[in-house]
Amino acid sequence: MKGKILTFNSRFLNEIFNGEIAGKFALNKASENFLALQEVLLENGLQNQFELKNLIETVKNGRHYGLFVSLLNSINLDVLYKSRTHGLFHIERTAFWASVLASLLKLNGQNFRLAVILAMYHDTGRVDDSEDRAHGKRSAQNLANLGLQLTEKELKIAQCVVEAHSINDSEFEDLLGKYGLKENKRIRTLFNVLKDADGLDRVRLRRLDINPKFLRTEFSKKCILAAFTLKQIYDTMEQE
Repeated sequence: MKGKILTFNSRFLNEIFNGEIAGKFALNKASENFLALQEVLLENGLQNQFELKNLIETVKNGRHYGLFVSLLNSINLDVLYKSRTHGLFHIERTAFWASVLASLLKLNGQNFRLAVILAMYHDTGRVDDSEDRAHGKRSAQNLANLGLQLTEKELKIAQCVVEAHSINDSEFEDLLGKYGLKENKRIRTLFNVLKDADGLDRVRLRRLDINPKFLRTEFSKKCILAAFTLKQIYDTMEQE
């Protein structure tokens, strides 16, 4: 897709991928949140962070960029939870991070598509913004009714991973059995991508509630500053 301009329905994603904001945006490095983030990165030896503009190019120049645009443009807005914390903007950013991680991990087209779909619909079962272990299960149940054109096996994998995203990692193995699945690299990778894509957007929370120790891939740990930058870009554009 290199050289082609593909348009998103989302003005935020369209500006991020097709505009110049990502290359020109300057963080306020004197802000309390930025200083707190720098301290977190220093404490965890994670000063070597990816730049957001380079991650955008990774997705944009990848084999599955057209698929990513198509998926985001087909998102069913009616089924998303309506909230500033877990609503559309969070979903867009989580889908963005799923596409970044899927690209860095070199997932094939099938798994790239599944990773982004999981990110798009992982919170449809929410009823409020509280810590709710059951919302993953409700979201998983919703997947069967969204017309996502998944195979029977893909649906089982999707439901298992989405249900697992709101509970402890240690409970994932039991969920595999519930859905008649066995642990394998594909399922574990999709699980890691969704959990980390969702986790990276924890920079949106007031307490900057992100702990690198809970990110599962080394790539994710290098995306923390970029996640903070992306959230600041959304905030800036929302005020325009």
